[in-house]
Amino acid sequence: MIDFVRRVINAGKDISTKFPAFLSGLIMYSYLSFNIVRFMFKAHAAPPTFYDVLETFDALPFMWLFSVAMVKIIEVRARLHESETQRIVAQQQIELKETQLNTLHEVVKSMQHHINNPLAIIALAVGPARRHAQSNPELSKQLDMIEESTQRIVRTLKAFFESESYQTERVDAVVGSIASLPSIQSEAPRKPTPP
Repeated sequence: MIDFVRRVINAGKDISTKFPAFLSGLIMYSYLSFNIVRFMFKAHAAPPTFYDVLETFDALPFMWLFSVAMVKIIEVRARLHESETQRIVAQQQIELKETQLNTLHEVVKSMQHHINNPLAIIALAVGPARRHAQSNPELSKQLDMIEESTQRIVRTLKAFFESESYQTERVDAVVGSIASLPSIQSEAPRKPTPP
């Protein structure tokens, strides 16, 4: 029973919000019809005087003002409700973006922790290998490529960690969408210059 009453009340609110002019017209014309019927009964009993007409229909102008005011109030409430709904949706989107960005930072922090150790070992190994490869230009070129690639990994992780926003871009059908930063997105792999 309580659910039924609640549904009726909600339906009434929806109708008043969607059709305020209809509702105010219904109230006003119901009042007018009631007064006309009452006036007819009075007129049937005795001839009406000007005072009888005035007494029967004196509230009609106030009912009209009430109807206009009610329509305006309902329209203002509907606009306020709509703007508040839009504000809430925008706030939820901002909170979602902040959550996504915080998650991205946490993931990148974890990746930095797990990737920086192997990168440090590679960087330490490149120095002695470069000394041994001074007479071999092909090996020096490959060591330059290794060093440049490790530097790109470090720069990319740092850029993701320090980012304030990110975008997604579609790579291909196999990989799908990935997160990218505008500065990293356009960065093409640089070829090392030969020694």
